Amino acid sequence: MVAEARNTANGDERPTLSSSRPTLRDVAELAGLSVTQTSRALNGHSDVANDSRLRAEQAAQELGYVPNLAARRLKDPGSGTQTIGVTLTSTTQRFSDPFLGDLLSAMVDEVSCHGFEMHLFSPTADEEPVAALERSVRHKRADGYVLLRLESDDQRVSFLSDAHVPFVTLGRPQTKGSYRRVVGAEDSLDSAVSHLVDLGHQRVGAIALPPGYAISDRRLIHFTKALERHDLTADESLITMADSFQEDGGRTAMEKLLGHRQPPTAVIGFNDQLAIGALAALSSRGLDVPGDISVIGFDDVSLARFITPTLTTLRQPVDRLGQLLIQQLLAAIDDPESDHEVVVKPELMIRESTGPRPTAATAN
Repeated sequence: MVAEARNTANGDERPTLSSSRPTLRDVAELAGLSVTQTSRALNGHSDVANDSRLRAEQAAQELGYVPNLAARRLKDPGSGTQTIGVTLTSTTQRFSDPFLGDLLSAMVDEVSCHGFEMHLFSPTADEEPVAALERSVRHKRADGYVLLRLESDDQRVSFLSDAHVPFVTLGRPQTKGSYRRVVGAEDSLDSAVSHLVDLGHQRVGAIALPPGYAISDRRLIHFTKALERHDLTADESLITMADSFQEDGGRTAMEKLLGHRQPPTAVIGFNDQLAIGALAALSSRGLDVPGDISVIGFDDVSLARFITPTLTTLRQPVDRLGQLLIQQLLAAIDDPESDHEVVVKPELMIRESTGPRPTAATAN
């Protein structure tokens, strides 16, 4: 909840709050402290000055602030850890991934606003993705979990559902069950395809994410449906699966598309790293972007604005995604059997990597 107005009577600036439950951020603003100071003060850390502790406690009392799990502990002492777990599969332990890094940062910020801590759980190189999760649940290391980069049939979802442990997913796997999830809009690639069609492109190719992941399945479906909405047929020969989520996967996939007897005049990479790898492949061939071929990415990582040419891409609001994942998980902790889906629609950012279809290209 965000303060909506201020009462400045008698020089006393205080947030006027809406009727929803106050957050740690509201307490920090009223106390005149940082969110981190406020969290540490309310959780009894010894490195907080007594004056700061008193201000935080007074603000919390005035606002009626009680963290979700703190309220539960009053009824059942020892039932919560005030810790949120984030789980990755072994193939996604790539902290150089800019989108993943930005998402984790946003989640940490939101977690701290609610007085929680966040722990990252991932399997060792030789164990199944669900093993680290089972270990964490067995030792009660977290009150709920965020599942990232889901597999198409993700056993983590089945395990947590069967164990009645609160969790939220980023994306929608094929795995059945009642749980909370944050997903991309069904027409998430429509604006990208529409932009290319408006520029005259009809042979639109795609560099898809590696198979076996829920995000790969969904974006491929979105791409195919977007083409159909614009009276274009998806040409399977112009859709190449990358062998990684990284730039090298995009470069290799782009080389395959260039080997087609009639290459596409435009290509959509299903994340920015694949699109950036495609740009590297095109540059090595001496091809001009967008003069010879247009390229679009997905996510809008910071590098997309600084490479040459700057990358047209679908911006995912990563800060909002991080907030929503944490907020939905807290709601799941309050009601573990709940089933709810929040849909987030990306925004097309038009930059230098897209332009009109080359005049020499055929229209079929």
